[in-house]
Amino acid sequence: INGYVTGKSIAVQIKSGDSYLKDINNDFWTFTGERKHLNYYLNHDIPVLIILVDTTNEVAYWEVCKVEYISLKNDTSWSMAIPKKQQINN
Repeated sequence: INGYVTGKSIAVQIKSGDSYLKDINNDFWTFTGERKHLNYYLNHDIPVLIILVDTTNEVAYWEVCKVEYISLKNDTSWSMAIPKKQQINN
């Protein structure tokens, strides 16, 4: 804080390409992942961010992977909303 190193870390899962940019509505993208990775993300020792990258418009969208944000789709996949307002860009 104020120029000092905090020692805090995060893990990041980055996905890019049009196939990851699926609209839920005007406010959210939806990220769909494999169930075999979900346990890893939720039980990691540090927070895991899911980042979707729109390479055409050079903007990325992010959300912390938390159990309360997860919707189980079936035995092999899950999904999570990624807010369009949470951007990383120039």
